[in-house]
Amino acid sequence: MKRLLILCVAFTVAASAMPASAGVIGRGVRTQTTTTASWGVSVVDQNNVVVNQDYLINFVNSGNTSYNYFSLRNTGTLTANTFSVLIFQDVLKNKNLKPGDVIIERCDGAWNLTTNACSVTPVQVATGLSTSFDLASALAVGSEVKLRARTPNNNQSIGLSLRVVVPRSSVRGGQVTNS
Repeated sequence: MKRLLILCVAFTVAASAMPASAGVIGRGVRTQTTTTASWGVSVVDQNNVVVNQDYLINFVNSGNTSYNYFSLRNTGTLTANTFSVLIFQDVLKNKNLKPGDVIIERCDGAWNLTTNACSVTPVQVATGLSTSFDLASALAVGSEVKLRARTPNNNQSIGLSLRVVVPRSSVRGGQVTNS
């Protein structure tokens, strides 16, 4: 029994002299990323040039009617659910010009610039007498709405400008993501 007692005391002394060590080390890392969203719709002219200012409609003569083809492209990073196009009448130097003769049409297919026809039935969205028109269908990032303005040739020097307005309320709200 004495031997067992000496052996237990010796083991206890030896164990207490050894350094202590931890078996598991834990570490947590949290990251947060923020991005900035933008929204906007710009006029794109017939030559595929993005116009980020008021767009002056210049008519091109084609038979008895003059045309101006353009698109409205979502140039933001969010889908635009609705937006407005304001129509401004520039100074009319010739009193015989009739803003009401200008028709603005939307083509949900493709415009044929040779025949001046739309692949589906075009929809009239405004005239030159209108002060604005709204487009209330969702326009995804990079997508376009195809439009044209047309008027009789004797009215082609009429001055109309377009300005696109996309209110903040027409895009989705912000999102917070924890990762």
